[in-house]
Amino acid sequence: MGNHLDQAILAVTPVVVAPKFGVFENIGTNAQRYIVGAEGLFLEVRRPWLHVVHRVAATSASAPTPYGAVRESTKILCGIPPAAMLERFMHECVEEAPDEHAAWITWHERTGQFRYRPISGVATPDSITFQRPELEEGEWCVLDMHSHGNGHAFFSGQDDRDDFGEVKQALVLGRVLANPSFIGRLCVLGNFIRFNPWIEVQQKEAA
Repeated sequence: MGNHLDQAILAVTPVVVAPKFGVFENIGTNAQRYIVGAEGLFLEVRRPWLHVVHRVAATSASAPTPYGAVRESTKILCGIPPAAMLERFMHECVEEAPDEHAAWITWHERTGQFRYRPISGVATPDSITFQRPELEEGEWCVLDMHSHGNGHAFFSGQDDRDDFGEVKQALVLGRVLANPSFIGRLCVLGNFIRFNPWIEVQQKEAA
């Protein structure tokens, strides 16, 4: 039975080696795999809205593996949600302060449309408890947002537990009533990458 279970795990998340001389086959649309490359172990994840290759473990520079090189990359294939959705979220956070507030932005792979998903729950200045919205077939949560009321923007241990195993972008808004600040990351199956292209593009536009 253990052999069958191992085969099932490998079928869902296979392990491949990066060719040093040959051509590397592309990953499927809704798939993930580990890649052993010259520089270490990489996790590759592909969803209709995202393609990311992230190094999860490095080899010694003096003793690389005999396999090919792998390049880290992050591509948000669905694009950037409308700025009006972030403005709506900020407005709602101010209205709910000092309590926390949460919302999702989803993207539909067939229509290519973003959708703002308000989230109702039980909120206090230190926490928020809510039920995850039910998504339609082909609809993906691409940005999970919540506020910290008057507190600073950071990802808590509870956030880490909630985001573990997810594939999404996450954003925290802090100090909503005075000098608001953001922090964002990409959650990739237990790996947290400090990255949020939505914020980065807005910062460039404001410069």
